[in-house]
Amino acid sequence: MNDRLPILYCDDQYVAIAKPAGMFVHRTNMDRRVRDVVVQTARDQLGRPVFPVHRLDRPTSGIVLMGLSTEAASAASELFRERRVGKSYLALVRGHAPDEGRIDRPLTSPETVYGEPLEAVTEFKTECRFEVPLRSGRFPTTRCSLIRALPRTGRFHQIRRHLNGINHPIIGDTSHGDSRQNRFFRTYANAVRLMLHAAEIRFCHPATNECVEIQCPMPDDMSEPLKRLTD
Repeated sequence: MNDRLPILYCDDQYVAIAKPAGMFVHRTNMDRRVRDVVVQTARDQLGRPVFPVHRLDRPTSGIVLMGLSTEAASAASELFRERRVGKSYLALVRGHAPDEGRIDRPLTSPETVYGEPLEAVTEFKTECRFEVPLRSGRFPTTRCSLIRALPRTGRFHQIRRHLNGINHPIIGDTSHGDSRQNRFFRTYANAVRLMLHAAEIRFCHPATNECVEIQCPMPDDMSEPLKRLTD
């Protein structure tokens, strides 16, 4: 893994970096052997402590916002809790998705007491659709869509679970996806990762009250498979 993380935004309060797919944000009990994590890498790169503001799943690439002090991180975390941060993700999903939609389905999470479901809402818009002239199941062709997901809440694996719930699982999702389709796109398009990318966040800066918009380009390990679908 490259020891330098691309910096997308930086001021005297916050820094945002582009996390590659497969990298933990911080050390976790899920795998104590992992040493290559965002927090320590960014700390060494910047030469100062950093404090993550929000979570991003290990297999997901994209924007991670961190405070340069505990106070800054706490203020920004409050924005996320109060749903005052706009978030936009790109996802390659199975099948031809509708032009747009709203998924309003409560979800449980590891933090939920007694497993009671919590409100969970994801809106989405379809950016483009693909049709591969090869059979991967009972149909003569294989279809997929690139969608922009706009989560209005922040539940555990929300986008992944919501899209799977409407029969458009994300390609490469080994927990909530379609293993047959995953194998097909691995072989055909070299889609070897979860095809989900945190592309944009927008928020009002807690210190300056200015609107901050941070964008993260799609990494090669996601953009290259998409190019292969158009060949």
